[in-house]
Amino acid sequence: MMNRTRIKKTILTILTVSFIGAILMIGFDYYACSLYCKRIASFFNDTVDRSSDAVVVFFGDHDKKLELGGETIRRLSHAAALYGSGKTSNIVCTGGRGLLRLRCVSGAELMKNYLVAAGISPDHIFAESESYDSLSNWEHSLAIIAVNRWKRITLVSSALHLYRLAGIVHGDSLAISYSPYPAGGISSFRDYLARRYWIHHEWMAYAAITVLPQKWYRWALGVMRR
Repeated sequence: MMNRTRIKKTILTILTVSFIGAILMIGFDYYACSLYCKRIASFFNDTVDRSSDAVVVFFGDHDKKLELGGETIRRLSHAAALYGSGKTSNIVCTGGRGLLRLRCVSGAELMKNYLVAAGISPDHIFAESESYDSLSNWEHSLAIIAVNRWKRITLVSSALHLYRLAGIVHGDSLAISYSPYPAGGISSFRDYLARRYWIHHEWMAYAAITVLPQKWYRWALGVMRR
């Protein structure tokens, strides 16, 4: 009888400690995410949509049907709006090489098709299908930029992604600006989870590229996404 009582008390203690630990971790994560979002908002506080020779829009995700996901469409819609307002003359679509293996078309090509369907001339849309992460996205986009001798470039993505890209992009004699798509408010628990997902995605990506030697990082990403 005593043994059963002790076992119950032990289980109750473990459950209580685990519950309190989970609450503390959730609270800390919420606080850290909030601080991070404030820092990003401050970084882009003075961002203006400058005119550019081209915008580079980055592949974000796909859905279960292997079509463009909501994150990618938000990025494309913003790029199309910049084009429609005369803020840019060309659009470079980059990323999504992993879809080649899944459906024989890259994410960048799907992005181009989306923009053409939105009424943008295919003569002003460029797509590269070789890249699979932010580093290779930019490297392959630079090749297109160099061939066309563009000098003013605007990067289009989410504010979260652009904040990390600011530490990656480079280019001699290039004037680079950032234009995050307008972020809507959180109107549902699903929106909240999606926002947290992308924050943690950026944290993990930043940690991987910072901690791992570049050779290992590229090998691991290449295996996962090609």
